[in-house]
Amino acid sequence: MSPPPAEMAARLERFRDGLRRLGLGAAWLTRPEDVRYLSGFAGDSAWLLVGLARVWLVTDFRFVEEAGRSARGAAVVRWESSPGRTAGGLLRRHRVRRAGVVTGHITARAFMDLKKASTGVAWTPVDPVLDRLRSVKSPWEASRVARAQSVAEQAFRDWLPGVAAGVTERDLAADLERGLRRAGAEGVSFPTIVAAGSNASRPHAIPGNRKVTAGRPLVVDFGAKVDGYCSDTTRTLFLGDPGKQWRERYKLVLEAQDAALLAVGPGEGGPAAARAAARVFVDAKVADLFGHGLGHGVGLAIHEPPRLAGWKAALGAGPPTDRPRAGRRPAASPSAPANLEPGNIVTVEPGLYWPGEGGIRIEDMVYVTRTGCRNCTRLPKKLEDVIL
Repeated sequence: MSPPPAEMAARLERFRDGLRRLGLGAAWLTRPEDVRYLSGFAGDSAWLLVGLARVWLVTDFRFVEEAGRSARGAAVVRWESSPGRTAGGLLRRHRVRRAGVVTGHITARAFMDLKKASTGVAWTPVDPVLDRLRSVKSPWEASRVARAQSVAEQAFRDWLPGVAAGVTERDLAADLERGLRRAGAEGVSFPTIVAAGSNASRPHAIPGNRKVTAGRPLVVDFGAKVDGYCSDTTRTLFLGDPGKQWRERYKLVLEAQDAALLAVGPGEGGPAAARAAARVFVDAKVADLFGHGLGHGVGLAIHEPPRLAGWKAALGAGPPTDRPRAGRRPAASPSAPANLEPGNIVTVEPGLYWPGEGGIRIEDMVYVTRTGCRNCTRLPKKLEDVIL
């Protein structure tokens, strides 16, 4: 399903407003998600040149027909020698002197080719403009993320009966990915993570031949993609009684997530959520076992702004037992938690990881509202619900 024409037109006009504020006459977009966001074209090998009056979708022979059918309001141009040279020719023809580029995506070789073909054009980063636009989801976008989440949850429920002692991580991951497609996903948001026992101490473990064993954590991180939009969920399961130590560890991570979810909201709700989770871990003297950010934006990409940082950025750069003194704000840094605004969709995913033993992560996706947030994730997560 494609976005409504009125929504596509509104996206393009908002982006052009951003170009005008920067004094730019055009922007060359190489990130596939940006191309899809502003044109509707979802194929490979596509670049978008957005001018203040016209849009050109640059692609190769394989996608010309599809682009002509699905790209909204864009003239389809087939590149010959290189996409950058094609863009340079268009910029010269339309006398554009200042243009934007997504510096966080374009390769050095592609940018050098582009600059050579567009002599006299001054280039400016437009990453912040696009990141801001894409971070605030319209109701239509939110409905696509919700649909992706619903598909993922159905697949997960159907998959659970197959979790048994002796089954390998690789087989479980493959089964879940097949289930996601059967449930209606066009694909997976990212390679499914299934990590058993000590492998669960690696936040982004690669499923292998390790087998599920009773009483040890099984971390499952998965997501579906529907109409280009992603979902993202993590649950930690136990086959049989996990014992006192793992029970206490699980409840600690759930407590941190509950505290963060209560704090999520517009404005300072991003930093507040990161601080809330961090303080649970600091008080329990396990903050050093939480080494990644609290969460991230989800949309056409599985990781996109805004981001919710981990405990160090939330509470300052001191040791894990230190807190900022009263009245003193932590120093700003590039890794500081981002403020949130209505329309953001972010994950909240605290985790603790014990090298050589295992790990626990619990992840929900939430939609930020004017007064707080709405949890998009319906899968149960109380301890008694994750013991199989």
